[in-house]
Amino acid sequence: MEAVAGDDVFTQVQFQHKDFIKFWSHSVITRYDQARDDFLFVLVGGELVAVGGRDMIGKYLGDGHYATTGDDLRKYNADVIRDKRTVYCSGAIDTPDNDYKFWHQVKIPFEMNGQQNQTLGYTIFEIA
Repeated sequence: MEAVAGDDVFTQVQFQHKDFIKFWSHSVITRYDQARDDFLFVLVGGELVAVGGRDMIGKYLGDGHYATTGDDLRKYNADVIRDKRTVYCSGAIDTPDNDYKFWHQVKIPFEMNGQQNQTLGYTIFEIA
């Protein structure tokens, strides 16, 4: 697998490559919905579902599930799409039923079906 770098936008074809499968459980794909001015969760990896306690596929970022971080996440996603740049972000996990207390994510522009209105994020978790 080649490193993803430079000005190229990472694509669905690259994401589906067999060498990338090992990263899927920590990955999240969001698509900007201009009509709602919000981001739709297209893919949420299994580890993200397990830590977050809910599957967000088909839901919007603004649906209220991210009370403390929703506005920041919308801004970060918008920055990725508008500026076609990598964004790094971190935050506290507000679900009391797990050992993880912080998340760290890198977001990059992502192209799916010829559209460049998506973000791909990879998340790791930290125990406090």
